Amino acid sequence: MNNTELVDLISELAQEIDKESPIDFGMLEVDEDALWPMMAANVVEMFKFESVNDKLVMLATVTKLVVENFTLKAQMMQCADDNK
Repeated sequence: MNNTELVDLISELAQEIDKESPIDFGMLEVDEDALWPMMAANVVEMFKFESVNDKLVMLATVTKLVVENFTLKAQMMQCADDNK
């Protein structure tokens, strides 16, 4: 599988996962269709998987992003509750 195919696959899978808990792009001026492949390309570039350590770094990065996402969603919900 070449890099372009890998980027397309990752982007597609991420968008499928997003359907479970969609990201609200409403307040942002971004092209969603371009954003997914661009971010997937960045991830592919960051993680070349040459060793077990590379996989550990990837898993640590994913964990950090999940915690960051949780925190941001909690803050957004808190703000929404405060504005009621």
